Amino acid sequence: MKIDKFTWIVIILIIGILAAAVVSVNRGGNEMDAAYRTADDPTTPIYNIFLALQQNDQAVARTYYSQAALAQFDDPEYGSFFGYYGPEDAQRLRILSTSVSDENPDLAYVTFAVDNYRNGGPFGSGSTYTYENTLEVIREDDAWKVNSASAF
Repeated sequence: MKIDKFTWIVIILIIGILAAAVVSVNRGGNEMDAAYRTADDPTTPIYNIFLALQQNDQAVARTYYSQAALAQFDDPEYGSFFGYYGPEDAQRLRILSTSVSDENPDLAYVTFAVDNYRNGGPFGSGSTYTYENTLEVIREDDAWKVNSASAF
């Protein structure tokens, strides 16, 4: 049995589509730059904490929290989220809005979204979910710091 030219074209087209799908699914999911930001901006500590947690570097993450937030983290009754954060889950951070207080220029609120992807399923389909959070950010020691002991 001989396969005609049209059938060969369809077979090649299907193989090409499957190859493109495999390549796009297996590409790295983390779109963040691997460098910490240094800009004097209320979003800087949010980005840098997220990046430090992605790299499992709790010491660096702690430098971007205010003294009040660190006191909460260090309180034995509070418990630290650092041990529970799964850096393999979070894939992308998106800053949604920043609002600096009119009355106090050293106070801001940053709203962000974290897109998460988890592998799973019989064909590795996984699941994606997003959550949003707003954190208070203050100027402390001439730098913006997250003033909340909230987890990402």
